Amino acid sequence: MRAVALGLLGACLCLAGVTGCAVAGAHLAARRRRSSGAAVAEGRTGSALPQKLSLRGPVAADIRAAAASRCDVYPETGYTAELDLSLPGRVDTLALFLPTYQGPGRYPVTGGGGARAVRANLSGVGSAGSGWVEVAAGGRGGTLELALGHGRSTERLSGAWNCATVGAAYGPPIQGTGTRHSEALIATGGLSANVTSALVPSHEVVVGAPNCGAYPFGGGSRFNLAMSIELQGSPYLLDVQAPDFQGPGFYYPALTAASLPANSPLATAQLSVDAPPARPGRIPDGTWAAVGGDLHVGSGLQSGRMFVRFLDRAGSSFILSGAWSC
Repeated sequence: MRAVALGLLGACLCLAGVTGCAVAGAHLAARRRRSSGAAVAEGRTGSALPQKLSLRGPVAADIRAAAASRCDVYPETGYTAELDLSLPGRVDTLALFLPTYQGPGRYPVTGGGGARAVRANLSGVGSAGSGWVEVAAGGRGGTLELALGHGRSTERLSGAWNCATVGAAYGPPIQGTGTRHSEALIATGGLSANVTSALVPSHEVVVGAPNCGAYPFGGGSRFNLAMSIELQGSPYLLDVQAPDFQGPGFYYPALTAASLPANSPLATAQLSVDAPPARPGRIPDGTWAAVGGDLHVGSGLQSGRMFVRFLDRAGSSFILSGAWSC
């Protein structure tokens, strides 16, 4: 089983490095919410973060501050950063998508995709046709050089961007009730721990979905597995989904469907600190998204195995492997 999983993981990661990906629109729906109504590491914060951006073209502006709404690695989109830029007479949203994110580094804007392709858009102007985006060490900002729009309306945006404050803290864990199950999971790498038990919350983690099981969606079926686990003394919320569930079997977590080998059933997984930000208006650290591996769902849909590699915006990774039960 381990040999098969390692082979599949290598195939997923190899293809993710050479395949371009389609991405979702600039404004992503916050789909993982707790019973308190707080979004997990998502949602507009209204915080003004320092910037050093210069816009030149039909509209000219020097941007020294902007509000960040997203800054992390998300399932189905990859690294995503959104900044609300105050321009003369309006506010435009700069959206950066890196669907094949592999950690800090430079990613080019390419029309046909590529191993490290980036998609960029400035609402009110248009998409980038050329240029690059660099993510700095730490994954909270970087530099960019973009040609946006087309024809006479082309704008050039350049400089240093920032989408999160370093060291955002968390408040106390959310106190939830549910059923505790025995697990046999091992985390190795950027996070390391033995997970021997997990709490399956009694409240909905994904709106309209069970925390352990299949459910109808859009004429088909989805599978959701949500549990609270402890890693290195901190509570984390693990949420794994198979968006096109076909019953018991193997599903393959990745940032996007295009990251997978042909005809492989997609799964997504996200691991977030199970606590709200202690200071409102700051995008927190602590979110990891699956970039490869496999999820096995057993015949009773209540147990199985997983071998999943997770990545965060700073480029750190870890593997969660073993048997799960809910």
